[in-house]
Order: sequence, then C-alpha cells, then structure tokens
Amino acid sequence: MPNHDEVNLTTNISLAVKLMEDLITPTFVINSDGVVIIWNKACEMITGVEAKTVIGTKKHWMALYDKPRMCLADAVLKGNITDEELSSLYDSHSQPVIDRKGQFLHAHNWCVVPNIPGEKYLSFDAGPIYNECGDIVAVVETISDLTELKNTQIQLEKLATFDGLTGIANRRHFDDQLNSIWLNAQRYKQPLSLLMIDVDYFKQYNDTYGHQEGDDCLVNVANCIDKELKRSLDMAFRYGGEEFAVLLPDTNRTGAYYMAEKIREAISEMALEHTGSQVSALVTVSIGIGTLCPEPGLNSDKLVLGADEALYLAKAEGRNRSNLAT
Repeated sequence: MPNHDEVNLTTNISLAVKLMEDLITPTFVINSDGVVIIWNKACEMITGVEAKTVIGTKKHWMALYDKPRMCLADAVLKGNITDEELSSLYDSHSQPVIDRKGQFLHAHNWCVVPNIPGEKYLSFDAGPIYNECGDIVAVVETISDLTELKNTQIQLEKLATFDGLTGIANRRHFDDQLNSIWLNAQRYKQPLSLLMIDVDYFKQYNDTYGHQEGDDCLVNVANCIDKELKRSLDMAFRYGGEEFAVLLPDTNRTGAYYMAEKIREAISEMALEHTGSQVSALVTVSIGIGTLCPEPGLNSDKLVLGADEALYLAKAEGRNRSNLAT
C-alpha cells in the first residue's frame, strides 16, 4: 500500500500535468529520452497537430518544420549547446542561461507549421525539469505567436529603407549598402562601380505635365532601371528628387559603361513624351559613372564624388549620354 508521501507525489504530478494540458500558452514536454509526453490543447491549436500524433514519439519537429531538425527542447536536453549551433537553428536567440546541468533557452524564427496555411513567426522558451537528485527528467517548451508583430516590424523596416513613391531602395539604404559593399570589395580586391542617373529637364517635365505625371514618370524610370539589373547583387536606389543611383559590385569601367548605356537606351525606348526637354521629344537621362578598386585608407566618398562629377560633365556636354569619371 503506498505511503502518504507517495500519494502526495502522485497527486502533485497529476496536478502538474493537468495544469500544463489546460494552459492557454502552447506547451509541450519531452522526457529525458526526447519523447513527447505532453502536448497541450493550445499547442494543438497553434500548430494544427493533434496530441495523439506526437505523444509517445520524437516527431515534435513535424509540427513546426518541413524536415527533421532539433527543436529548442532538444537543445536543452542535449546540454552545452553553443551559440553557433543556436544561430544555425534560429533567426534570433538569447545567450543560454545555465542552471546546474541544464540550459534555459529562448529563440524565435519562421516556422512552416505544415498543417496551417502560411508561415508563422514563433517564439520559443525551453527549460529543464529536475528530479531530487538534480538530474534532468524532462524539458518544457512553450510557444508564442509573434507573426503579426514580425510582419509589422518588416513593414516598418521596409518603410525605413525603401522609397515610398518608386518602391526601390532609398538614400538611407544607399548609404548603408555603399559602406557594406565597399568593405566587401576592399576585402576581395574587386572593382566597385556606381552610376548616378539624372532625368533630363525634369523640372520642365513637371511644369509641362504637372506633379502627378511627374511622379508617374519617376516610377516608370525607377522600374526601368531596376528591370535592367540582372544580377542579384546589383542595386538601384532613388538618390533624391529625380536622381537615381545604381551600385554594381565586381564591375569594371567597361562593364559599368555597358550597363549605363543599356539603362539609358531602355529609358529612351519607353517613349515617354517630354515636350519640355531641350534634348529630345522623349524622357531621357544623363549618367555619370564612377569605378574604383577600394584600398585601405580610401573612402567611398571618392567613388560618389567621381560619379557626381561625371554626371555633371554629361549634363554640361548636352545630356542624354553616359560619361565615365576620369
């Protein structure tokens, strides 16, 4: 016959299990062998996977991912997981909190959630449960849905880095990318080219057709520039007003001139009427081209200055042309 302490222990364990099953927070528990022993109702709702599918198995990953991989609870059970390992598994995570033999972990990432349409951005917390000897007997993992918050963050980041009118990257993003690409080109000793593009006689375009048509013209020009960039690393930016910029990593002067002419001709071929222009009956652009091989001690401002000066000369020499910096 069980003694009083054994009865109390059994009662407490049953109560703990009942509490976890009824929690509004999605929660599951794996034992020391990595087998799922609790998968509560809230966990069923957020993943679309019923408890009977995973309890008694090590397949809890299938509720969150499309192929086998370690979940956060597994990482706690494994113990001594490194920062590099966590980084390979999750978009973001905090430093592990060490507690006796186990780790309390926090992380979040995009999850497929196979039984629910679309991806979810989920946050995870996992920590160990010990017995009276200090050994890990189970790991509890809780899940929070941060999808709406993450999507809002993405939209805010997009607003901060993309031009509201044309949809291409803005001046702020240009400054960030120039610095990053410059350092990369310096590291690998590759040439970096910059195109500065200005819509010819744009003030006269606005005066002739109105600001709404002027905005439409800028959108068309931006789309045309962006369409001509075939390599994934090439980027177009609205630099300001009617001026655009294009960064061309690992591109020499010859390649940059070729790309500038392709863009200039493509814009002319759009055949946007511009009766206020003094160089053509259609919308045209002037392009300044700067190319440098970044070296230690050399500042990216020199690349911008060279492209700007080349653009100034292109406009001074009659517009609707591409000009290489000297």
